[in-house]
Amino acid sequence: MIHLYCRVSTTKQLSGLSMSIQGDDTLIAELATKYNTQVGPRVYQDQGKSAYKGMNLDGELGEFLKDIETGIVQAGDILVVRALDRISRLGLTKALNVYGRIMEAGVKIITTMDERVYSPNDQLSQILATLSFNTANEESEKKSYLTNKYALTRIEQFHAGKRSNDGYCYDIGVGKHPFYIELENKVVKPSRYFNLARELVDMAIQGKGITFCRKYASDSGLDLSHTAMARFFKSSALYGKLVVRLEDKEATRKHPNKEKKYIIRELDGYYPVVATKAEYLRIQKIKQLHTDAIGNRKYVSMLSGSKRLYCPSGYSLIANETRKVKYYRCGYIDCRCGTYVPQYSLNKIVLDVLSHHIFVPKQDTDNHQLMDLEIELEQKTNQFKKRQRMVLDHPDLFTEEAMVKLAEDKAEIEAISLKLEAEREDQATKLSYAGGLTLEHYQDWLGQTSMYLDSTDEEVIQEARDRIKMVVRRIDYDQGLVRIHLADGSTTAVYMPRWKDARKRSYLKLQITDKSTKQGIIGMNEAMKYVCFTEQDLQDGKHIFKAEVYPDGLLKSCSKPFRHKQVQDTSASSTKIATSDDPRNRKAELIDAVKKAGAVLWKRKDVMALGVKSDVWQEFKELNMTAEGFFVYDVNYKTKAYVKKSNQVVSVKELDESDLKEFLMSPKIDSFQELENSESLSTLEPAN
Repeated sequence: MIHLYCRVSTTKQLSGLSMSIQGDDTLIAELATKYNTQVGPRVYQDQGKSAYKGMNLDGELGEFLKDIETGIVQAGDILVVRALDRISRLGLTKALNVYGRIMEAGVKIITTMDERVYSPNDQLSQILATLSFNTANEESEKKSYLTNKYALTRIEQFHAGKRSNDGYCYDIGVGKHPFYIELENKVVKPSRYFNLARELVDMAIQGKGITFCRKYASDSGLDLSHTAMARFFKSSALYGKLVVRLEDKEATRKHPNKEKKYIIRELDGYYPVVATKAEYLRIQKIKQLHTDAIGNRKYVSMLSGSKRLYCPSGYSLIANETRKVKYYRCGYIDCRCGTYVPQYSLNKIVLDVLSHHIFVPKQDTDNHQLMDLEIELEQKTNQFKKRQRMVLDHPDLFTEEAMVKLAEDKAEIEAISLKLEAEREDQATKLSYAGGLTLEHYQDWLGQTSMYLDSTDEEVIQEARDRIKMVVRRIDYDQGLVRIHLADGSTTAVYMPRWKDARKRSYLKLQITDKSTKQGIIGMNEAMKYVCFTEQDLQDGKHIFKAEVYPDGLLKSCSKPFRHKQVQDTSASSTKIATSDDPRNRKAELIDAVKKAGAVLWKRKDVMALGVKSDVWQEFKELNMTAEGFFVYDVNYKTKAYVKKSNQVVSVKELDESDLKEFLMSPKIDSFQELENSESLSTLEPAN
């Protein structure tokens, strides 16, 4: 399959060749025909992402590399770019690392500017890539140096009071200008949107939100994204101030191994003023009050926020809540996929799928073999790059013997890479009981699944998130079709059909096979026509049926249970005694458990290990235990993995430092190594 990647570092390049590959259908069609393949549905494109600073690694190029890891991009696929410098302009080592990740995955790179093919395990491709990346970085370094020098000269002119004839400042040549500014003969002037900017400021002062302001701007002929509008209101350019941050090239050259130094200049009165500083601060206060007012909407969800859950267009799904209904929706405001799925239903599906991939995280187990292989691979790769660089910099060393040595080093790196990949796969397998699942394990997981689904405790939900992230690499949701990609390389497809009653939710697992196998299976069992499909069937939507037509027993429910409200019976004949739901009994349950244990770390996991229920802990975790007659100690300690931790120890009796150490060294505590310092201990005396 062919994948397209386009990048421009500034908006000035948008009309140039850098993005033209996206629209060159003829060229792409010829490549698809030549390599007997098809063009992928997604175009990876980074606008305004500098490859010299590596910003595109946090953008669409980074998404492409993740798609390699998750198997969406596979060996034999082709990445098409205008030139190799579109991928990276970083220093040679970092650029070759990005290039190496693509090559190691078995993906070719074709550059349309010179019609060159870069192939995995090809020495000539490696040499040409090295020269290309080195040249690109040198060009960017030179450009950056000249740009900084020009900017510093313009800044001196600004402070000296040099202005154009009509009183405006000269462009210093760095950074992006606001939408209401234009350059005319290198002079910063108001654009035709300047009055619109003032109108937007007035609306913000009146309390109008970003959505309202975006619509007004769009009606006035200016389309701004949600992020761009928010950035407009936060920018000090509103009251004319420009903050310039330039790398100090001289300091970097003198101290190349130290952190980069920057020159920061604040230019008051650089831009034409849209608002006074008082108005700007008023807008910030209004926006902050609005943020504080809706801040309680933020909460931990089981699947979103961990870069695992995606919509049909490849954007992350985020968690939302409306009228106490929690759901996942597309987080990209300009995406038109319309994705909406109840959190409870999707959470249950994922947890059910993992019922045959149950895993037990072992916090105290260090995988030394995996770590040793990673270190060895890094060392060998660095040695190879140094030797390669030496050969390229000194043509007299470019002998047949040197080439053989480079080839041997490359082969050794590939061997270590294969061994490392095998070890990672082995670790992924060890995360599950697949093939050795017992009824005890299964029942234990079902109990945890129920706890995860019903809990409102953020710590419990966070625990579920962490466990899911260990074995799930990606979840794709597309109009009821859910694909769950696991760490062991397997993929489970699930479909959620629609009911006439929109409150009902059900699902069934699909079996993906080839056409001939599908026909044989359906011939043996007619009901399998709802379960067995080819990949082409899924693309054509042949898996879509109304929920009412499925045979009985084929669908599994994933609806959130409806809970009836308990109505208190006040009749004289129905006087009820206190039950376990009584807060006094629930509190007594917690206190009795701690007394029986003698001492406990005051955190959910350890308290629940005493037999305390999760909802009891959630209700009383802020309880003042000193007022209940206990001794409470604040401790700072270090684990064997050199992780610093802070916690509280609640004890029935008074403990000294040696007692605390003995308690923390208990097998129940996570690999205690030593107390950070004894003076950090503070004892809170219990109430009389």
